[in-house]
Amino acid sequence: MAWYGGYGYNTEGNLKAFFDYIISNYGQDLSGYGWTIKDANAGPNIGVYQCQPDANSKFVLVIKDNQTGYAYVEYWDDWDADTHSGVGNSMTYGCNSSYKLQIWKRAGQWFAAIDKDRIVYVSLGMNMAYYLGYPDRFDKIKDTPVFVGWDNYFSTQNGGYNPLGYWGNSAGYPEWRAFRSAEGNYNVSLLAYPGPFISLAPNSKYICMESLVVAGNFCIGKLKGVFSKWTQAPILYSGQRLQINGTNWFVVRASSGTTEYGACYIKEE
Repeated sequence: MAWYGGYGYNTEGNLKAFFDYIISNYGQDLSGYGWTIKDANAGPNIGVYQCQPDANSKFVLVIKDNQTGYAYVEYWDDWDADTHSGVGNSMTYGCNSSYKLQIWKRAGQWFAAIDKDRIVYVSLGMNMAYYLGYPDRFDKIKDTPVFVGWDNYFSTQNGGYNPLGYWGNSAGYPEWRAFRSAEGNYNVSLLAYPGPFISLAPNSKYICMESLVVAGNFCIGKLKGVFSKWTQAPILYSGQRLQINGTNWFVVRASSGTTEYGACYIKEE
């Protein structure tokens, strides 16, 4: 897994350029599996990326970055680079078909945790983190990529909710979606467990664990390198690091004044 940071802007095309860079430089393992640019000529500020972590699984991520402040996100089974269009099943919206899936962006520090399975993108100025791609699957025969992000753009919220630390699965709130569930359904609601830290008896020490993701009655796997802490104590702030057994966890905490609307920790391996 690679951890990359740089300065990004909220202007059109800047998020697409960021994804082009991290995927070109850090997206594949030594066997050639992972992320590739699927179509370099899809249109102005449109990034098309294939994620293929193994021989049996793949999906296509599309970043439509023609707006200031946010970009639209699409998931597809495949992509035709000649017609520059998606092929097969798609996931382009959340629980409300009027609201498209989105990533928000703001000028400031951007970070990415990327490996062959998934990308965790952080816009630190907005105190927001997003998950795009596969969880650490319990059953790798199941081709089950997931999305954690937004379904609408409200500039007045000013980063009040961190998607990887809060889900609403309703209009105007962060969306947790499974592109394909284990049962074969498309665009289904996703949930995460557990939320808070777990206190271990008898010494009462906390354990920081990767959050489980569940679609329907099926636990797909773990959010790879991500602990979605929600709002429970202890409180750390965005940009801080928590070291556990020699591994740094990067904190992203959304807040509005003294109120917290979701925190997550991301491994910096």
